[in-house]
Amino acid sequence: FSGLKIDPASTAALQASVAATPLPTGDASLGSWLKALIPTNPIKAAADGTMLSIIVFAVAFGFATLAAPSELRVRVVKFTDTLSAIMLLMVQAVLLLAPIGVFALTTVVGARMGGTAFDALGYFIAVQFLMSTFVIVALFALTVGLGGLSLRRALAGATPAMLVAAGTSSSLSALPAMIEGARDAWDVPEETYGFVLPLAVSTFKLTSASSWVFDCFIVALLFGIPFGPAQLALAAGYTVLFNATVPGIPGGGIIVMSPLFLVLGLPLEGLAILLAVNPIVDRILTVGNVVADMTVTAIVGRINRR
Repeated sequence: FSGLKIDPASTAALQASVAATPLPTGDASLGSWLKALIPTNPIKAAADGTMLSIIVFAVAFGFATLAAPSELRVRVVKFTDTLSAIMLLMVQAVLLLAPIGVFALTTVVGARMGGTAFDALGYFIAVQFLMSTFVIVALFALTVGLGGLSLRRALAGATPAMLVAAGTSSSLSALPAMIEGARDAWDVPEETYGFVLPLAVSTFKLTSASSWVFDCFIVALLFGIPFGPAQLALAAGYTVLFNATVPGIPGGGIIVMSPLFLVLGLPLEGLAILLAVNPIVDRILTVGNVVADMTVTAIVGRINRR
């Protein structure tokens, strides 16, 4: 980002529009964090968006379901399939309204910063695309080298899922295409792709490792807030610890970034700026996540065949 020059007057205008956000209080010890992972009320955990608690409950519920009689398991599967289909319809409805909100956010940022905002965000988009492209190329190299596939087979299996990911910005939407690619083009055993892919889509967002750090850095630049090695290390560590909390829907990563912004002293208004360009950036990031999920599936599948 050294080539990016931001007008100090624009930075001052953004700083003047920031409202002070107090840090949350309470017990921040590791023991309290671990106890908080076990939800006393799963419905409240879902309403509050505490994804790690939801995942812990879902895993426990899944193992308990395995121990139930087969007729009860069938009912659970039918219910969850119906609930999943309805939730996807709700997400699609939100996506239809998303362009209106994105336009409004872009207009506000442009009015405050003028052309500087568009230069900075264009620079940010270019950096995200270059980093994601590098990651995708590296993942295909791993798929070929450790997954035991030719480059042609690797591309044939992953391309349909990549196209769905680029079109929807949702790794969940790409899951059926990922399963077909692993099964039909890569000959991965069902017990491998049937377990690895749904789990990976739910908990493994590889591009968060770079995108979240870039998100924090560009907001710090826009608002004139120092961002040194300590802040960089904190942002990178956060991506590792909370990667599994990101829902596989468009803009899912930004949803869980507010605690990181508070700790780094970044204004939450910066999330609105990121949301303005997220529909562009999120497409290439989702493609990277999908390729990462399939790379892991190919490697595990090769190990299981030995």
